[in-house]
Amino acid sequence: MKIHALVSLSLVSLSSASMKPFKNKAPNSGLMSLILVFLHKLEMLTIGGGSVIGNTVDRGVGYTPYGDHFGMHCGFEIVLPNGEVMRTGMGAMPGQNTSHGSSNTWQLFPYGFGPFPDGLFTQSNFGIVTKMGLWLMPEPEGAQVFLFTFPREEDLEALVDIIRPLRIQQVIANFPHLRHVLQEAAVYGNKASYYTGPGAIPDDMIDEISSKLWMGKCRWLYYGCVYVCIY
Repeated sequence: MKIHALVSLSLVSLSSASMKPFKNKAPNSGLMSLILVFLHKLEMLTIGGGSVIGNTVDRGVGYTPYGDHFGMHCGFEIVLPNGEVMRTGMGAMPGQNTSHGSSNTWQLFPYGFGPFPDGLFTQSNFGIVTKMGLWLMPEPEGAQVFLFTFPREEDLEALVDIIRPLRIQQVIANFPHLRHVLQEAAVYGNKASYYTGPGAIPDDMIDEISSKLWMGKCRWLYYGCVYVCIY
């Protein structure tokens, strides 16, 4: 087995590198200059964003190059508040030779004719999406998900400056996820479970909160995935 791809990154103030959900106990300091990644099978992530349709209409984001889930959808079927059924894109066009009665290009071309109303039904209550076309990414030969954590609030500027050109040049093929540790903490409890005082959670409590979670003491988390070819 040979490794066909090598990924070289230079990151500042890297506190840990780990595969979710495992915790890396390395101290919150140091640099990682080289990441060598290979995997003989596709690593699957936990599904925490609801159903496929639910995550898409909530404009959820995934880890793959198709990470913009709403951008990868192709046509909705929606039940409107008055009980009427609406189909978007080419689904609005009739088709005599299909089981659903709409054009056989419903899941091939997302826009159809005229205005593009699909966004009205994301993060809204204007209708219930009952059917959706979704473009699927072909399974790669290999992939590796990874997580970096960073200890300081002020690391954000440098992280964005490093990640942006790598994403633009397609060195990072997937949608990069850079999130604050409090966003991760919100997955495991509401604000009152961490802090019951007035106003926002004090800055000096953030490290205390994160140190009790699975990723350890940090301020920023960067999720990514590297795709490789193995032969």
